Parts: sequence; C-alpha cells; structure tokens
Amino acid sequence: MPLANLAAAGSVFTDLVYCTAPVVLRCAEREFGATKYRHAVRAFVRRHEWGAADWGDLVRAFERATGRDLRA
Repeated sequence: MPLANLAAAGSVFTDLVYCTAPVVLRCAEREFGATKYRHAVRAFVRRHEWGAADWGDLVRAFERATGRDLRA
C-alpha cells in the first residue's frame, strides 16, 4: 500500500497491530499453557493498570510466569 507521507503510516500500522495482537497472544497461550499465560497477563495488568507499558513489559511478565528467557 503506497503512503503519501509518514503521517499516513499510522493508519496502516493501526490495522496491522489490532489484527496481529490477538494472534500473538493466542500463540503465547499455546506455548506457555493456559495457567501460566493467565498468571502472566493478570500480573501484567495489575502492575501497569495505572501507567504505561510496552512490549518489553509484557515479555518480562511472561518470563516471570514461565521461568524462561524469552529475549534469546
């Protein structure tokens, strides 16, 4: 999809992120198991419920819940 300028990129990335995020989360649940997945997500939400978070924060929540190094 050609973009007129960099400002127009937001419309493309928004659709991509909103369509991809559920797939990534479902894959994480399958990889870690439902119990560890729920534990990680609940801990993530509790820790960041009144603040900002990024992808690294979610990865660290999964690392703590699973005991695995996911950055490798």
